[in-house]
Amino acid sequence: MTHSALISSGKPSEAFWEAYEYLWKHSAERSPFEAPGLLRYFAESTLETPTTFSFYQDGVLRGAVVLKERHGVCTFLSDLKTDVNTFVLDRRCSEADRRTFCYALLAAMRERRWSLECNNQPLRADYLRFLEMAAHANGLTWTLVPHSVCPLLEANTPVEVERHLQKNQRYRYYAQRLRKQDGALFQAHTDAEGLEDWVEAYCNAHVQRWANTPTPSDFRDSRRRQFLLGCLRAWHNDGLAVRFSLCLPDGRRIAFAIGLLQPPALVFHATTFDPAFARYSPGKALIFHIAGWMAQNNLSVLDFGDGDEPYKYDVATTERPLSRVFISPRQRFGFRAKARAFQWLKAHPHMESIYRLKMKPMAAKIAVLLHALQEMMEVLLAGL
Repeated sequence: MTHSALISSGKPSEAFWEAYEYLWKHSAERSPFEAPGLLRYFAESTLETPTTFSFYQDGVLRGAVVLKERHGVCTFLSDLKTDVNTFVLDRRCSEADRRTFCYALLAAMRERRWSLECNNQPLRADYLRFLEMAAHANGLTWTLVPHSVCPLLEANTPVEVERHLQKNQRYRYYAQRLRKQDGALFQAHTDAEGLEDWVEAYCNAHVQRWANTPTPSDFRDSRRRQFLLGCLRAWHNDGLAVRFSLCLPDGRRIAFAIGLLQPPALVFHATTFDPAFARYSPGKALIFHIAGWMAQNNLSVLDFGDGDEPYKYDVATTERPLSRVFISPRQRFGFRAKARAFQWLKAHPHMESIYRLKMKPMAAKIAVLLHALQEMMEVLLAGL
């Protein structure tokens, strides 16, 4: 049995995508965030350089990771819209195969003097220990920082998920009140019919929901709306997206959720609601209905995705820790300083809160302003 590895920059070839689609379908997790349609869309969308690492066993693709590279720093391409990042490995790979994959990946990084930042890594992923061993074997620095969590509602059977929500009196009350007094109906869309209108309504509600808060909605920008539309099209094409909503008799939607199929789990990826109905928590009412839909569709885990928002713990029974991993040549002092700074912020929650709620939003506003100024200058120069 022979192994070989290849790292290449630029948009992946059609041959790679064909092999990758087969690999993803036979991977251990079949993560919707590493799905072939989504990554192909990202590879066409990113301004950074797509970089593909392919791992072959007897000429067959058995492992891969699609990255984006900028100034010698590689991150997951799926960082563009994800809750969890994972390497895509054939479920039939042995422990020795996974160890060889990690060593070959970091040897390629070392040869190019690149750094690797692995965001949103499941802390219990079995390949992390092989990745750390490979970093040390290649003379690279390794920093792992606990980062976040994915709250989960886990049940032994799909029916138990529904029963768990039925026992929650507040969620049941919200759902019944909106149905009886406002006529709100539950909808689930598993295909792309009406997608554009749904996304427009979702984005408008999101903008209203987060107006006049320290973190206003990114969907004020039409490009972010188009990006979400593209992501959902890709997920629908791969048969992974389910769009949930509560709809009034006049057709107006008042609660939204984007679900992603990862059997036996449904990933509760993104949600919002019309703030005019905030008193009766339409988002929680929607979760109540989603539990019933899961029971009918043989799903026994409700994965609330990245983030420890309090509402998730109303129904979550456990959580999956996430980490961030920084791997770098020792000469990359700037990258190593970033890793240390991130590690320090996580060890000082008060300072992290100031960064997240004040400094980061301000930096985002400055970035938007600079982009607008750049576009204005381009228009002026084009007119000369």
